[in-house]
Amino acid sequence: MVNSKLTCFKPIEIDTISILKNLFDNPRNLDKIQNMEKFERITIDPKVFGGKPCIRGMRFPVSKILNLLASGMTIEDILRDYPYLEREDILQAIKYSA
Repeated sequence: MVNSKLTCFKPIEIDTISILKNLFDNPRNLDKIQNMEKFERITIDPKVFGGKPCIRGMRFPVSKILNLLASGMTIEDILRDYPYLEREDILQAIKYSA
């Protein structure tokens, strides 16, 4: 007999302000944050593509580049099919996903 009892989880509240304050107050964390790679070509805007990471504010999500690469396309293939993209866009999308 299958147990049909449902388990419900109680939602938890996260104090984001405290987490960020603790993160930035610790000098070791600040060094890590300052050394993080900057992705000038990757933009996240809630008004563009539902806030998904996109290339240079265009409606071209990083996930599409990754899917194209995963399907076997080369960087050159993508650049040929999408002439408004640049090689650095693709390279940053790969780095961003890592």
